[in-house]
Amino acid sequence: MEIATNPIILGIFAVWFVIARAVGLAAAEKNRRRWLWTVVSIFPLGPLGGPIWLATMPSAGEKATNGQLIGRSVLILLVVISQLARVGQLAMQTTTQEKASSEFGYETKTVVTQYKQMGIEEIVVCVQLASTVKEMSEKSTLNDSGDTHLFETQRDVDIFNNAMALSDELECDDRTYEFADLDKAMALIDEGRVDSIENRLLERINSIESKIANWNNAAPAMVDDSTRLDGVTLRSDYEVVTDFTLVEYQAVEVSQADLIEFFQPRLMSGACNNPDLAKLLSNGYAMIYDYSGNDGKFIGTVEIEGRCGD
Repeated sequence: MEIATNPIILGIFAVWFVIARAVGLAAAEKNRRRWLWTVVSIFPLGPLGGPIWLATMPSAGEKATNGQLIGRSVLILLVVISQLARVGQLAMQTTTQEKASSEFGYETKTVVTQYKQMGIEEIVVCVQLASTVKEMSEKSTLNDSGDTHLFETQRDVDIFNNAMALSDELECDDRTYEFADLDKAMALIDEGRVDSIENRLLERINSIESKIANWNNAAPAMVDDSTRLDGVTLRSDYEVVTDFTLVEYQAVEVSQADLIEFFQPRLMSGACNNPDLAKLLSNGYAMIYDYSGNDGKFIGTVEIEGRCGD
């Protein structure tokens, strides 16, 4: 947002300077430095503090009235109270930051500009994700180069990677929040009044979208001496399409009948022996395999569906 293109901000500054100029003129009538009071009415007193503080000041060389003395005392008291409140707020923020970092592994920072400010529920998820990453990082070992965490099971790998991915998707490291909301979020977690983040991550891991993403991360890859996996897509709600290339054959050398005769039995057997694919079939998904030749031309399709053993 640029000041030059925002009439509201321009209007605020214009009123601010008009007030500062008026305070300067009023100060001159009290034989006080006009420029000084004009400046302090911009900063640090501002357009509200400047006029009020000047009202408690007598003309230069005159004695302040009781009302002016009382008014000035009240202003000083308010300033002291506001500063004490600020100190208390900073102390609370520091405590919240230290707790977020030490107990949950959630690093915080103070910013001026708000960005997609998070509510308490969103903060809860981000803190849980940070805690999950912290705990799993501490239990893992690092590879020889020190840049990759190693885990004992594939389940742990999937949970760790999905926690990192979900944190990135939610922009946990970039979005802003109020410290008071962060404190409330951590209290909810401590009290066990929120859903388990592990359940959410497991649902994500077991989703069809996640499975397809994992398959595509591995592509292109040779699945046997003559067949290359090129990619997988979800064509409709219940159709998973896998693209294969027969690297040793041109499209004219293989027919649709050849695909049905040689590949369909192998694909069905392989799917039923693969827990992920077998579960998809039992849940009503159709597995569609599109084959192309090494010349890039389409050969045909093999489709398998239904429960294994039917």
